[in-house]
Amino acid sequence: MPSNYAIPGVYVEEIPKFPPSVAQVETAIPAFIGYTERAVDALGNDLSPRNTPVRISSFTEFETRFGSAPTLNVTEVRLDANDNFLGADITTDYYMHHAVQMFYNNGGGDCYIVSVGAYATSAPFVDLTHYTDPAAGLEMISRVDEPTILVFPDAVLMSDTDLGNVQKAALLQCANLQDRVTVCDLRNDNPNTLDDITNFRDEIGINNLKYGAAYTPWIQALLPKNIGYAQLNGSIYVRGGAAATDLATLNTDTDIANVLTNHDAILAIDGHSDIAANRTAINTEYAALLQIADLDTANMTDDLSTAITDTDTDVNSLVPGTIPALPADYTTALTDLQAAIVAYEALTSGSTQAAIDAAAETLAADLSTYLSFVGGSAVANAEENLRSVFPLYRAIVNGINGVPIDMPPSGAVVGVYATVDRTRGVWKAPANVSLNNVAGPSRAYVQSTLANLNIDPSTGKSVNAIRSFTGKGTLIFGARTLAGNDNEWRYVSVRRFFNMVEESIKKATEQFVFEPNDANTWVRVQAMIENFLTLQWRDGALQGAKQEQAFQVAVGLGKTMTADDILNGRMIVQIALAPVRPAEFIILRFEQMMAQS
Repeated sequence: MPSNYAIPGVYVEEIPKFPPSVAQVETAIPAFIGYTERAVDALGNDLSPRNTPVRISSFTEFETRFGSAPTLNVTEVRLDANDNFLGADITTDYYMHHAVQMFYNNGGGDCYIVSVGAYATSAPFVDLTHYTDPAAGLEMISRVDEPTILVFPDAVLMSDTDLGNVQKAALLQCANLQDRVTVCDLRNDNPNTLDDITNFRDEIGINNLKYGAAYTPWIQALLPKNIGYAQLNGSIYVRGGAAATDLATLNTDTDIANVLTNHDAILAIDGHSDIAANRTAINTEYAALLQIADLDTANMTDDLSTAITDTDTDVNSLVPGTIPALPADYTTALTDLQAAIVAYEALTSGSTQAAIDAAAETLAADLSTYLSFVGGSAVANAEENLRSVFPLYRAIVNGINGVPIDMPPSGAVVGVYATVDRTRGVWKAPANVSLNNVAGPSRAYVQSTLANLNIDPSTGKSVNAIRSFTGKGTLIFGARTLAGNDNEWRYVSVRRFFNMVEESIKKATEQFVFEPNDANTWVRVQAMIENFLTLQWRDGALQGAKQEQAFQVAVGLGKTMTADDILNGRMIVQIALAPVRPAEFIILRFEQMMAQS
């Protein structure tokens, strides 16, 4: 406050009494880096470049901005001799969408999405450069301060070497920024051996291991599936152990056979590259037709006729290649529509309003029938119709929706991180916690393998197990970082707690940059940090019956600084913490006592 008052009057001085404080930063904001169907901004415009980090707060927002899950591959459907559903083999080409879904199913909140590319139109395609090149996924997320966890579920589709390079680059970023950790997935190429664990340890290297954690095996996720006729119409059905067959062979009803034939045509038409533009023109004229009030529509019917003729030309180009022959229902719909257009155009200005309305109504109805083959919703409508008329098909779809998908566990794991942080605290080990929407781990390990996962005497690279327990479900049953033999940074909870404390205090002390480097400032900084650590101690994050046993904060000349430090503008604060560590091994010792009486 100024003290040189020169003008007579009343002056107000506000005297600060409250000390500065440390605000705890968020601890469970993962960044998912991988492939999505699309990537748009809040206005629906394509993101450019695609590697732009986007903050979202719900799975609905994710699907709005980044699209649907990749099409699932159904390679076999097993039925018994009475056509009851037994099981199916399902795979997916990309895991990012399902990982985000499992994150929210397991209690996740806000997160970042970095779309490094779109789903491939043919074979699945995952490229190391999309993660590690300049201005690619990892570099772009490094420019954002908020994320605290890095996850890249799609990277497991690469080779062991490329996956290791992505994971090493992520660990290096964590070490440089000191505010995040990496959750690593292992490949699942050899489910009957332990090669994936050995290869992971070989490729991950030895640097910055305290900033990473790995989990195995993969999980069997119970997720809703976008399965339809396109995935279920091949020779994939095994009935009673016999050779594979198709839907047409499973059916004996003539009417259902006609529906199947129509569905084949609709899928082929929907996939035609030139029909989309014609469909837009038809829909535009159809919308105008529904608003007809008079005969001032000659140009409209001309445009409609042209669009229909062009569409029919495209449809006929599919015969006899994609479609052996056009279904009779399509031919009938087209004939009726063309007749309705001719009848409507035959009306004159002297026609009554009733005749105009009747002709328009007939034309609209026939156009609606024709659009059931070529319209934008034709595939969805045909799918719904097939499920309603073909009970076996409906039973197969329902059965497949109950079949789990094998996927890497990182998405579910970071969801558990978020839940534990929110309900207990970042200092609580995210272990002995059940996973939601999981049928179980993809495989079980014997005791000797579990021991080697947790404690690796040769390399020290711990891998946390996901295990199934009778009556408990599927649990995360490991809490170690990759630096499993490091007494200081062995546990995930200790590493993440220190990240939180370091980042929180760092941000809080930024206000003291260029403040006088004297005792007054030192006292304020020390009190601010001690108040924050006291709250952590009371919450149970620090050990000790007394504050001085839980933490110590020192700052000042002769304590942490020399005169030379002060001359060079350095204010050094030394903080010692005694974090709680998980009771990883509970040992109960029993002995027999002699009878006393």
